[in-house]
Amino acid sequence: MPTSVLPVQSPPGCVEIAVAGERLVLSPFRVAYWPARRTVLVADLHLGKADALRFGGSPLSDSVTDGLIEEPLIRLSAAVATFDAARILVLGDLVHAPVGLTPRVVSAVTSWRTQCPVGVDLITGNHDTAIHRVAAEWTLGMLGAHASDGPFDFVHVPPRAGTSTRPWIAGHLHPSIRIGPRSERIPCFAATDSSLLLPAFSSFTGGTSDGTRDGQRLYAVTPDRIVPMFART
Repeated sequence: MPTSVLPVQSPPGCVEIAVAGERLVLSPFRVAYWPARRTVLVADLHLGKADALRFGGSPLSDSVTDGLIEEPLIRLSAAVATFDAARILVLGDLVHAPVGLTPRVVSAVTSWRTQCPVGVDLITGNHDTAIHRVAAEWTLGMLGAHASDGPFDFVHVPPRAGTSTRPWIAGHLHPSIRIGPRSERIPCFAATDSSLLLPAFSSFTGGTSDGTRDGQRLYAVTPDRIVPMFART
């Protein structure tokens, strides 16, 4: 039975779906909101990626890297405010690489935490190898690689098809879809009646159609609205 859109009012541009009997709101902020827990679900922020690339020799200017630090934090704060959320649950890859944890990245996130003082819990992802350096300063709740709440298993890497007996929500694969006359690749959510795959929150990372599976319904993320697309068969 495919995931269905629920006739419940949500913020402009959002789409509501049911997964495992729970109401979830898909948002153009590239997050899903779980009203029953007042929780914003987000994955793959890759904070510090620009600084990590510059360390490796990429010719990125200070203005560009500053913008890439500030933009996701502003957008995440906007999501929290829009939904009046009490918690953020990050499903892995909060940061990009150890070398990306430069003083200005650490300072920017620390400052943001004082301005957006909701709880932030983290499911560790494959990129979060140095997250212990900043966990206390960023007041992160460290949940390890897996956590269960309500009907859901929360993980970073989606279970292989046929291996999970519980509904799950994950990130990692950066799902995307090609739409429009130029066949532009844009991020998407991918859902079934028992699973939800989140798009990468970072706007400075690529996407792949390999992140979607047969039987999933795809929801394209545009800057101002979610667009229900089609079910993969």
